[in-house]
Amino acid sequence: MEENKSSLWKNALNWGVIMGVVLIIYSLLMYFLDLSLEPWVSWVSYLFMLAVIVLGTINYRDKVLGGAITYGQALGFGVLVVLFASIINAIYSYIFLYFIDPYFINKILFMTEEKMSENPAIT
Repeated sequence: MEENKSSLWKNALNWGVIMGVVLIIYSLLMYFLDLSLEPWVSWVSYLFMLAVIVLGTINYRDKVLGGAITYGQALGFGVLVVLFASIINAIYSYIFLYFIDPYFINKILFMTEEKMSENPAIT
């Protein structure tokens, strides 16, 4: 049982790192192609996240648990993968927003203000 717990953390860390790196590469690619403010970009990143969680859970089920997994085990594994990926992406976001493009938040705010002025809410 103890080996199972260490395998859980190790596999979740590995898949979390994979997810984090994939999202960073995708984010940088969209930034350099000047597509990072497009609405569809976030949907594609959600698909990447879902794919990594599913592939990682299937791998964990087959390699560590012998082909059977409960809902709780799958959910816990997925949460750990996202936790590790979130830590990696938080570090990347800090570096990106403070060193690579400090004005990126201003661009987002300007774009949001433009959209709000185009479609004012009916009160």
